[in-house]
Amino acid sequence: MESRREELKRRVQGAPKTPWGALRYGDELKRDVTEYGRERQKEGASIVEIAKELGLSAETLQKWMKWAKVLIAAGKVPFAPKRKGSGADEVKAQGSVRGGPEN
Repeated sequence: MESRREELKRRVQGAPKTPWGALRYGDELKRDVTEYGRERQKEGASIVEIAKELGLSAETLQKWMKWAKVLIAAGKVPFAPKRKGSGADEVKAQGSVRGGPEN
């Protein structure tokens, strides 16, 4: 688990920045972080502890974890790669992803 944590931490720290300086985390990283977060929560770790381990803010991790839980409950894969013509376009068109991973 420790090597996985270090690998995720490295990827978080290496996230690209937008032109205005905000970090941009990709869907693959979000998916991997939320899977790790669920495993750590089963071990008793808090969101704050997990976020600190990975170099994220607790607010960011909490948002990702909540969104992943919603997607799992809906029978979808959290932060799945988007493909043109996929259901992701339809969901966005309906406005039901407001506040989701892209916002």
